[in-house]
Amino acid sequence: CLRGGLRTIQQREGFHARLLEERMKELGATPSFELPDSVVEAVMKGSADPDVPDLAKLQAFAARFPDADEALRPIYEMADKLDGDPETQSLLRTIAQDERSTLEFLREACEQLSTAGDA
Repeated sequence: CLRGGLRTIQQREGFHARLLEERMKELGATPSFELPDSVVEAVMKGSADPDVPDLAKLQAFAARFPDADEALRPIYEMADKLDGDPETQSLLRTIAQDERSTLEFLREACEQLSTAGDA
């Protein structure tokens, strides 16, 4: 149940990054931030480990983000600060909606795998 959803999420995240990069360039900025290798390695260590069951990975993720509204609050707060830039406000708000969809999918997948394990 996970693979199709994760593929969709992966594509959507890449699209968000491209949209934000384009918007920053339109505003005259030069995007330059990259995650440090140590952060990437730490995330991949847990999420890409084939010895850790998918359910355990999903449970860890769900525990990290138990409240979707709280997880998305920084995105909405940033959008709210951009009163003079309705285009970027809308961009951020629609990205936040997509992120909510991601959180909901992962929570539902966690429940589905938990239930399947109980059967």
